[in-house]
Amino acid sequence: MQPLSFPAQIDYYLDAVSCRSSLTESLKPIIEPYKNGSILDCSVGTGFGVIELIKSGYNIICSDACENMLNRFTKNSQSMNTTTSPLKIKWQELGCKLPELFDLVLCRGNSIIYSDMWDNTRADDDINEIINSLEGIYRSIKDGGCLYVDIPSDKFFDFEAPMVLNHNEKQVNCLPVRVDEKITHNKETNKRKWEVEMTIAGDKYSFTKYSHLILEQDFKNILIDIGFKKIEKIEGCKFREHYCEFIAHK
Repeated sequence: MQPLSFPAQIDYYLDAVSCRSSLTESLKPIIEPYKNGSILDCSVGTGFGVIELIKSGYNIICSDACENMLNRFTKNSQSMNTTTSPLKIKWQELGCKLPELFDLVLCRGNSIIYSDMWDNTRADDDINEIINSLEGIYRSIKDGGCLYVDIPSDKFFDFEAPMVLNHNEKQVNCLPVRVDEKITHNKETNKRKWEVEMTIAGDKYSFTKYSHLILEQDFKNILIDIGFKKIEKIEGCKFREHYCEFIAHK
Protein backbone atom coordinates (compact mmCIF):
# COMPACT_ATOMS: atom_id res chain seq x y z
CA MET A 1 0.00 0.00 0.00
CA GLN A 2 1.36 3.44 -0.97
CA PRO A 3 1.92 5.86 1.93
CA LEU A 4 -1.16 8.02 2.48
CA SER A 5 -1.23 11.80 2.47
CA PHE A 6 -2.40 13.41 5.70
CA PRO A 7 -5.87 14.28 4.30
CA ALA A 8 -6.25 10.65 3.19
CA GLN A 9 -5.27 9.54 6.69
CA ILE A 10 -7.99 11.81 8.08
CA ASP A 11 -10.54 10.11 5.82
CA TYR A 12 -9.58 6.69 7.15
CA TYR A 13 -9.53 8.02 10.70
CA LEU A 14 -13.03 9.51 10.48
CA ASP A 15 -14.54 6.37 9.01
CA ALA A 16 -12.80 4.24 11.65
CA VAL A 17 -13.93 6.22 14.72
CA SER A 18 -17.36 7.45 13.64
CA CYS A 19 -20.35 6.80 11.42
CA ARG A 20 -21.15 8.82 8.30
CA SER A 21 -24.86 8.13 8.53
CA SER A 22 -24.96 9.27 12.18
CA LEU A 23 -23.33 12.54 11.19
CA THR A 24 -25.62 13.21 8.26
CA GLU A 25 -28.73 12.27 10.23
CA SER A 26 -27.71 14.54 13.13
CA LEU A 27 -27.12 17.47 10.75
CA LYS A 28 -30.35 17.15 8.78
CA PRO A 29 -32.63 18.64 11.51
CA ILE A 30 -30.23 21.58 11.81
CA ILE A 31 -30.01 22.17 8.06
CA GLU A 32 -33.64 21.49 7.17
CA PRO A 33 -35.07 24.88 8.33
CA TYR A 34 -32.55 26.61 6.06
CA LYS A 35 -32.72 24.30 3.04
CA ASN A 36 -34.16 27.11 0.90
CA GLY A 37 -31.61 29.59 2.20
CA SER A 38 -27.85 29.95 2.01
CA ILE A 39 -25.73 27.43 3.95
CA LEU A 40 -21.96 27.39 4.47
CA ASP A 41 -19.82 24.59 5.90
CA CYS A 42 -16.74 26.63 6.85
CA SER A 43 -14.69 23.69 8.16
CA VAL A 44 -15.43 21.14 5.46
CA GLY A 45 -12.07 19.37 5.54
CA THR A 46 -12.20 16.30 3.30
CA GLY A 47 -15.99 16.50 3.06
CA PHE A 48 -16.81 13.65 5.44
CA GLY A 49 -20.62 13.43 5.65
CA VAL A 50 -21.26 16.74 3.89
CA ILE A 51 -20.69 15.39 0.40
CA GLU A 52 -23.46 12.89 1.11
CA LEU A 53 -25.77 15.74 2.13
CA ILE A 54 -24.95 17.68 -1.04
CA LYS A 55 -25.52 14.57 -3.13
CA SER A 56 -28.93 14.09 -1.50
CA GLY A 57 -30.01 17.58 -2.58
CA TYR A 58 -28.91 20.06 0.08
CA ASN A 59 -27.33 23.21 -1.35
CA ILE A 60 -24.25 23.72 0.84
CA ILE A 61 -21.32 25.98 0.03
CA CYS A 62 -18.07 24.55 1.40
CA SER A 63 -14.87 26.22 2.53
CA ASP A 64 -11.68 25.45 4.40
CA ALA A 65 -8.35 27.18 5.03
CA CYS A 66 -6.24 24.17 4.07
CA GLU A 67 -5.57 23.64 0.37
CA ASN A 68 -4.53 20.00 0.85
CA MET A 69 -7.81 19.23 2.58
CA LEU A 70 -9.76 20.93 -0.20
CA ASN A 71 -7.88 18.93 -2.83
CA ARG A 72 -8.93 15.76 -1.04
CA PHE A 73 -12.47 17.12 -0.74
CA THR A 74 -12.62 17.63 -4.51
CA LYS A 75 -11.29 14.13 -5.13
CA ASN A 76 -13.87 12.65 -2.73
CA SER A 77 -16.66 14.65 -4.40
CA GLN A 78 -15.67 13.41 -7.83
CA SER A 79 -15.58 9.80 -6.62
CA MET A 80 -19.21 10.25 -5.52
CA ASN A 81 -20.21 11.87 -8.82
CA THR A 82 -20.84 15.18 -7.09
CA THR A 83 -19.69 18.50 -8.54
CA THR A 84 -18.66 21.16 -6.03
CA SER A 85 -16.46 24.25 -6.02
CA PRO A 86 -15.05 24.64 -2.49
CA LEU A 87 -13.58 27.94 -1.36
CA LYS A 88 -10.19 28.43 0.31
CA ILE A 89 -10.94 30.99 3.01
CA LYS A 90 -9.83 31.46 6.61
CA TRP A 91 -12.56 32.01 9.20
CA GLN A 92 -11.17 35.48 9.96
CA GLU A 93 -11.69 36.43 6.30
CA LEU A 94 -15.30 35.29 5.97
CA GLY A 95 -16.84 38.57 7.15
CA CYS A 96 -14.85 40.58 4.60
CA LYS A 97 -15.12 38.26 1.61
CA LEU A 98 -18.65 36.91 2.20
CA PRO A 99 -20.40 39.52 4.40
CA GLU A 100 -23.88 38.74 5.77
CA LEU A 101 -24.44 36.11 3.12
CA PHE A 102 -25.50 32.98 5.02
CA ASP A 103 -28.61 31.89 6.85
CA LEU A 104 -26.68 29.04 8.47
CA VAL A 105 -22.97 28.43 8.99
CA LEU A 106 -21.66 25.03 10.08
CA CYS A 107 -18.35 24.81 11.95
CA ARG A 108 -17.94 21.13 12.76
CA GLY A 109 -15.51 18.57 14.13
CA ASN A 110 -14.19 20.59 17.09
CA SER A 111 -12.35 22.58 14.44
CA ILE A 112 -12.80 26.04 16.01
CA ILE A 113 -10.47 25.21 18.91
CA TYR A 114 -7.65 24.73 16.37
CA SER A 115 -7.89 28.35 15.16
CA ASP A 116 -4.61 29.08 13.32
CA MET A 117 -2.96 26.05 14.95
CA TRP A 118 -3.82 22.97 12.91
CA ASP A 119 -0.42 22.77 11.24
CA ASN A 120 1.58 24.13 14.17
CA THR A 121 3.63 21.90 16.44
CA ARG A 122 2.16 23.51 19.53
CA ALA A 123 -0.76 25.73 20.41
CA ASP A 124 -0.46 29.49 20.52
CA ASP A 125 -1.21 30.94 23.95
CA ASP A 126 -3.54 33.60 22.58
CA ILE A 127 -7.25 32.75 22.94
CA ASN A 128 -7.92 35.78 20.72
CA GLU A 129 -7.39 33.54 17.70
CA ILE A 130 -10.67 31.79 18.53
CA ILE A 131 -12.38 35.14 19.09
CA ASN A 132 -11.11 36.51 15.76
CA SER A 133 -12.26 33.37 13.96
CA LEU A 134 -15.74 33.54 15.49
CA GLU A 135 -16.01 37.26 14.69
CA GLY A 136 -15.22 36.51 11.04
CA ILE A 137 -17.87 33.79 10.99
CA TYR A 138 -20.39 36.07 12.75
CA ARG A 139 -20.00 38.77 10.12
CA SER A 140 -20.73 36.28 7.34
CA ILE A 141 -24.14 35.42 8.83
CA LYS A 142 -27.32 37.30 7.97
CA ASP A 143 -29.37 38.95 10.71
CA GLY A 144 -31.68 36.22 11.98
CA GLY A 145 -29.30 33.49 10.81
CA CYS A 146 -27.35 31.14 13.02
CA LEU A 147 -24.12 29.23 13.63
CA TYR A 148 -23.85 25.53 14.40
CA VAL A 149 -20.57 24.84 16.18
CA ASP A 150 -19.16 22.05 18.33
CA ILE A 151 -16.34 21.99 20.89
CA PRO A 152 -15.03 19.38 23.36
CA SER A 153 -17.49 18.70 26.18
CA ASP A 154 -16.55 19.76 29.73
CA LYS A 155 -17.68 16.49 31.25
CA PHE A 156 -14.88 14.61 29.51
CA PHE A 157 -12.09 16.93 30.72
CA ASP A 158 -9.69 15.18 33.07
CA PHE A 159 -6.73 17.20 34.27
CA GLU A 160 -5.16 14.27 36.14
CA ALA A 161 -5.02 11.66 33.39
CA PRO A 162 -5.34 11.60 29.58
CA MET A 163 -8.61 10.63 27.92
CA VAL A 164 -7.83 7.37 26.10
CA LEU A 165 -10.04 6.10 23.27
CA ASN A 166 -9.22 2.63 21.96
CA HIS A 167 -11.51 1.96 19.00
CA ASN A 168 -12.44 -1.47 17.75
CA GLU A 169 -10.95 -2.49 14.43
CA LYS A 170 -13.17 -1.48 11.52
CA GLN A 171 -13.19 -2.18 7.79
CA VAL A 172 -12.69 1.00 5.76
CA ASN A 173 -12.44 0.73 1.97
CA CYS A 174 -12.09 -3.04 2.46
CA LEU A 175 -9.02 -2.53 4.68
CA PRO A 176 -8.73 -3.23 8.43
CA VAL A 177 -8.22 0.00 10.38
CA ARG A 178 -7.44 0.34 14.08
CA VAL A 179 -7.28 3.71 15.86
CA ASP A 180 -6.08 4.61 19.37
CA GLU A 181 -6.42 8.18 20.61
CA LYS A 182 -5.08 10.01 23.64
CA ILE A 183 -6.29 13.48 24.62
CA THR A 184 -4.50 15.37 27.38
CA HIS A 185 -6.00 18.42 29.09
CA ASN A 186 -3.63 20.90 30.72
CA LYS A 187 -5.48 23.34 32.95
CA GLU A 188 -2.37 25.39 33.76
CA THR A 189 -1.63 26.25 30.14
CA ASN A 190 -5.22 25.92 28.83
CA LYS A 191 -3.96 23.55 26.16
CA ARG A 192 -5.31 20.33 24.73
CA LYS A 193 -3.05 17.71 23.14
CA TRP A 194 -4.51 15.15 20.71
CA GLU A 195 -2.41 12.11 19.81
CA VAL A 196 -3.50 9.50 17.26
CA GLU A 197 -1.98 6.10 16.48
CA MET A 198 -3.58 4.38 13.48
CA THR A 199 -2.89 1.12 11.68
CA ILE A 200 -4.25 0.62 8.16
CA ALA A 201 -3.75 -2.87 6.76
CA GLY A 202 -0.56 -3.20 8.80
CA ASP A 203 0.83 0.25 7.92
CA LYS A 204 1.29 2.53 10.92
CA TYR A 205 0.48 6.24 10.98
CA SER A 206 0.59 8.74 13.81
CA PHE A 207 0.03 12.45 14.33
CA THR A 208 -0.18 14.93 17.18
CA LYS A 209 -2.16 18.19 17.20
CA TYR A 210 -2.52 20.92 19.81
CA SER A 211 -5.46 23.21 20.44
CA HIS A 212 -7.00 25.59 22.95
CA LEU A 213 -8.71 24.18 26.00
CA ILE A 214 -11.91 26.15 26.53
CA LEU A 215 -14.81 25.53 28.88
CA GLU A 216 -18.37 25.48 27.56
CA GLN A 217 -19.48 28.54 29.57
CA ASP A 218 -16.42 30.53 28.50
CA PHE A 219 -17.17 29.65 24.90
CA LYS A 220 -20.80 30.71 25.27
CA ASN A 221 -19.65 34.00 26.81
CA ILE A 222 -17.44 34.65 23.77
CA LEU A 223 -20.37 34.02 21.43
CA ILE A 224 -22.54 36.44 23.42
CA ASP A 225 -19.81 39.10 23.55
CA ILE A 226 -19.41 38.86 19.76
CA GLY A 227 -23.11 39.59 19.33
CA PHE A 228 -25.03 36.32 19.15
CA LYS A 229 -28.38 36.86 20.87
CA LYS A 230 -29.38 33.34 21.84
CA ILE A 231 -27.22 30.26 22.47
CA GLU A 232 -28.79 26.79 22.52
CA LYS A 233 -26.93 23.67 23.63
CA ILE A 234 -27.83 20.45 21.86
CA GLU A 235 -27.75 17.57 24.32
CA GLY A 236 -26.25 14.20 23.37
CA CYS A 237 -24.05 14.55 20.30
CA LYS A 238 -24.83 11.62 18.00
CA PHE A 239 -21.61 11.95 16.03
CA ARG A 240 -19.06 11.68 18.87
CA GLU A 241 -20.08 11.58 22.51
CA HIS A 242 -17.28 13.84 23.78
CA TYR A 243 -18.43 16.70 21.52
CA CYS A 244 -20.65 19.52 22.79
CA GLU A 245 -22.89 21.19 20.19
CA PHE A 246 -24.30 24.73 20.13
CA ILE A 247 -26.67 26.71 17.95
CA ALA A 248 -25.92 30.43 18.18
CA HIS A 249 -28.57 32.82 16.78
CA LYS A 250 -27.61 36.23 15.37
